[in-house]
Amino acid sequence: MTSCSIDRKGSVFARYSRMPHYQAYYWQALSAVTRFSVQDAPWWYNISPTSISALDVEAVVEQLRPRLGGTRHWNSPDLSDFVGCYTWHHHGKDIKFAIDAHDLQDIVSPRALEWCDLYFKANKWHNKQYPEKVVPIVNGNGFLRQRHLARLQAMRHVPKTNDLLFISRVWGGVEHNVRVFEALAELPCKKRLMAILVADPGCAAETEMAEKRLQHAGVECTYDLIPIRKLWQETAAAKIIMLRAGKYMCIPWRMIDLLCMGACMVTDSDFNPLWPEPLQPDVHYAGAGIDRPEDTSSAPREEYGRITATVSALLDDEEKQHRLRRNGAAYFDNHAAPLRVGEYILSQLGRL
Repeated sequence: MTSCSIDRKGSVFARYSRMPHYQAYYWQALSAVTRFSVQDAPWWYNISPTSISALDVEAVVEQLRPRLGGTRHWNSPDLSDFVGCYTWHHHGKDIKFAIDAHDLQDIVSPRALEWCDLYFKANKWHNKQYPEKVVPIVNGNGFLRQRHLARLQAMRHVPKTNDLLFISRVWGGVEHNVRVFEALAELPCKKRLMAILVADPGCAAETEMAEKRLQHAGVECTYDLIPIRKLWQETAAAKIIMLRAGKYMCIPWRMIDLLCMGACMVTDSDFNPLWPEPLQPDVHYAGAGIDRPEDTSSAPREEYGRITATVSALLDDEEKQHRLRRNGAAYFDNHAAPLRVGEYILSQLGRL
């Protein structure tokens, strides 16, 4: 079923956010199932509100802000900017809802929580208490458009030329990240390991030490982001993809990319956030099961042997690799594609 065959239910009005790329995946989702519009948007957005250009321009501006201002914290957004506020008008009734797309486990906009009838949270932890009106939602990758998703789906059957790939930013627990790389470097397989270091003046000494250890382990280090198409090509050509939790122990944005292309994933730990349809270890990914502290610090060093053991066992089990790929792709198609996310949002609102 395609979005064009959907009977759009009512109208959704979105209040424009300073961080539109954090809401963009949900805008696509809502556009697929409702008559959708954005209020108070800048003039260039209204030229073509359904095109990718407006959101991409804003995203590029956000990327350039550190360089333009000389510091990564120049014109930093408020936490509430990560929360989108919406009104669904259907059958003469207005329902107010918010979507909290921040990586933190906490409610980042108490004002939006008080205002809305339902509060969707992308990183709602399974072991935390939240107000009754807070419900989970998929952590959508706001830089993906429909053409990108189609490209990723077309890469599901790319021949595998590498055994293992781990390309990751070294942040959100630097010591933990370094130990993951060091554990993978020990594996006797055909692998591609690249650490993307973050040039933060406040952490220069820690970054320098991390770089020395990574280079000693044979890990390629860079301060530049890898072009997204190259990243996707290399990802699709690897039998196993290593994926770590995000900066604040969230489910990272890359999860959408990997599910969409049907990647076989190994995660460092099981996920604290739960999506509406939970991602399950040994069903959608292979989990090494490291027990990470919530403050993103590293686990005891002996824990990291679980990573080498998990990857090694999975390399020897091609049937499980294929099963994880199939299950991940099916999860995306049935639960995480924009259309499915839009249907889920309306199903939750329809219960009010």
